[in-house]
Amino acid sequence: MSVLPPTGPVPPGGFAELLERPFLERRAEKAVPPPLETFAGLQRYRKSAPSPSLTASFTSEAPRARVLGGTGHDPADPAWKAAKEFEALMLSEMFTHMFSGIKSDGLFGGGHAEETYRTFLMQSYGESVAENGGIGLAEAVYRDIARTYGMAGTGEDQTS
Repeated sequence: MSVLPPTGPVPPGGFAELLERPFLERRAEKAVPPPLETFAGLQRYRKSAPSPSLTASFTSEAPRARVLGGTGHDPADPAWKAAKEFEALMLSEMFTHMFSGIKSDGLFGGGHAEETYRTFLMQSYGESVAENGGIGLAEAVYRDIARTYGMAGTGEDQTS
């Protein structure tokens, strides 16, 4: 019995013969995955401690407060809200200029809807960065607002 497929027309009743014989010989039995015990050694890599360089960057309280967004300002303070909103606006404008060079032509890109969506996306990026610590612009704007309106508790001389 030949293992090769027929090269000519199949005679009557020949399909039954083709279905009975294997097209390719079986070389191995069904593959079985290795037991889970062989992967037990990999668990030590997942539970390892963070690297010393990573933990060293979080030893000071000032960087930790900056990373976590803690600034020591009252979130309900209108001057602080205005400063954060200004920083978000400036960041969204910066992101808009950064992404303006990216062309999205093609089958699924471009068009009026994408331009509108990109505007909202850049606004969201700016707000997100400002809420998560920002770039320090809100702090400078807040100090300037406090100095201009003579607010107490800024730590600066209010006679300028």
